[in-house]
Amino acid sequence: MENGVDPDESYNFIDTLLDRLLDKSSRKQSTLPRSLSDENSYMLCKVIDNELGERACSSALQSEDLGRLRILPQLFENYILIYPDALASEVIIWAVAKVLSLISSPRLYERIGGPYQEHLIALCKYLPPAAKNFLLKQSVVALFGAFFALLLFNGTAKGFNEVRVKISDNSEETTREIKCAKGSVKLTSVTIVMSDISENRHLLQQCLLDLIQHGGFDLNYLDECKLLYMTWLTLLRLVATSSFALKNKCVLIVQRLLSLDLCNSVFASALLRTLFAVEGRLAEIGDTSEGVIRLEESLATCEQTFANCLRRDLIQHGGFDLNYLDECKLLYMTWLTLLRLVATSSFALKNKCVLIIQRLLSLDLCNSVFASALLRTLFAVEGRLAEVGDTSEDVIRLEESLATCEQTFANCLRRFRSQKTFEDVGLKDIVEWTAWLLDLCRKQQPTLKERTTNLLAALCSILSRLKDVDEAIMEKLVNLASNVTSIVQTLFVCDPAISVGQLGDLFSFIFKVDKWKESSELGNEVVRLVCAAKDKFVGIEVVKAIRIQQLVISAVKKATNGEKTLSLIIPQGGELLQVLHTVSTMTTGGDEILLSLIALISTLIDCIEKEQINWIAFLSMPWLTVRTSDIHLLFNWTI
Repeated sequence: MENGVDPDESYNFIDTLLDRLLDKSSRKQSTLPRSLSDENSYMLCKVIDNELGERACSSALQSEDLGRLRILPQLFENYILIYPDALASEVIIWAVAKVLSLISSPRLYERIGGPYQEHLIALCKYLPPAAKNFLLKQSVVALFGAFFALLLFNGTAKGFNEVRVKISDNSEETTREIKCAKGSVKLTSVTIVMSDISENRHLLQQCLLDLIQHGGFDLNYLDECKLLYMTWLTLLRLVATSSFALKNKCVLIVQRLLSLDLCNSVFASALLRTLFAVEGRLAEIGDTSEGVIRLEESLATCEQTFANCLRRDLIQHGGFDLNYLDECKLLYMTWLTLLRLVATSSFALKNKCVLIIQRLLSLDLCNSVFASALLRTLFAVEGRLAEVGDTSEDVIRLEESLATCEQTFANCLRRFRSQKTFEDVGLKDIVEWTAWLLDLCRKQQPTLKERTTNLLAALCSILSRLKDVDEAIMEKLVNLASNVTSIVQTLFVCDPAISVGQLGDLFSFIFKVDKWKESSELGNEVVRLVCAAKDKFVGIEVVKAIRIQQLVISAVKKATNGEKTLSLIIPQGGELLQVLHTVSTMTTGGDEILLSLIALISTLIDCIEKEQINWIAFLSMPWLTVRTSDIHLLFNWTI
């Protein structure tokens, strides 16, 4: 405040302005005389200059009453609201800068920070587009200065311990003079002095981030004025090093930049590394405070936007030839990024990445290292899904994508020798992958996912084709086969979600191990499975028992080295006649049992030559015209 000014000047000006605002409201006056408008502007600027300077800081430190400071934001905003064209853009920007300088003090922020922070954002809506762009530019430069001054120079370099906010896009010496008959006040750039105390800088950064986030700015201007690089550099460093509250604000601004396509490959890569680091840190500390919860919500929004960009513009639906990733040496980076996202991101983002991975697999754009890393990552995700039991829409979509991706991987395994993906994959890798998958199967029990058993069948099909096996690895293969046998037994506890071909691959591996061991131990477990089904031929589960027997017999027929086991599981004629007898005594449900029995006998035709005539004769009966209650008339026929 200038020397010679009455200390009560601000009181008088505030009272006068409030009276005139009330008078304006009562008289519905549309415009003010120029002289009165200039006088109002002068008094308003004078009050701000007096109250938002050193005097305010001194009053706060002395714990004086801050009543005037508390009413200033509303006074200023009401004045602009009633007289929208009375204040020039430079005056509003100058007021914003003065407020920033005031509330960057922790003591003042604690007492009056909330209303003033809201006031900052409210003022922006009264700026025309060009002035908004200029304020956005000043905010980004100030944010950069507030963070990097302490980081790079530690307060030792002159000029790096302060932030200067200009009021117009002219030279720094340019001032704006507000004058009237009462006097004049010169508006100049506002210098915000920063101490080396991080808390002071934290408050300024917080206010600037709020201004950028909620000020209604067109962020595309950052690209036009060549400040996008500075913006990304500052935001990424703040996300990496600041408090949870600041991280949250930065992540939300980053999300807006992504949605506007204001990014490039360098910052996209840096962003992923930074987000992964933050996600990893959150997983380690297990914090459930409100600040962390808000940050996790913001991370989910940001990662969802990143995924949408990937899907829409970059990979999934961009119509790109993904083979080019291999040609331009970016395949490694692509896999590294996708696998990391699948491991750490939200369900929605995992889903999109899994679909892109499926495309890469279908194009044989993978190698042994990433194939192994992919399986580890997918199995970890599957294990997590089995634990949480979530049925949200995002999880359902993710499971559909996992099924597609794992089906593609299984198809590639069945073309093992012709796929570049598996050129460097050896028996040790296949054994390891199978062991991982069996661990996942145990987590999913008792109801295994169809996609899991399909992938297990593909791995077993490779193992079943092995010829010469070293003794050193034989024990591992025996253990795997024993575990596969247990999985098969688990499958038949409920209705098995597995095809004949897949079950045949599992049996082929089981029988192969028996052959290596010169034993029938595992094959006998399959026999016991069928015997358990036969025990239910009389009872309410007869249909399920017949279908299990048909599935197992069909699979054993398809399997290699299964001849001995097949001979032990063929049902006897008397057993089937017992089923027919059961059908003839039933009042309901007999037709379904009969159809299942016909399907089973169709499977048996080529199993044992001496029984073929009887099976064919049975199938030749006029079943369409025979009622189940009349089946007893056929009992004289012997199978």
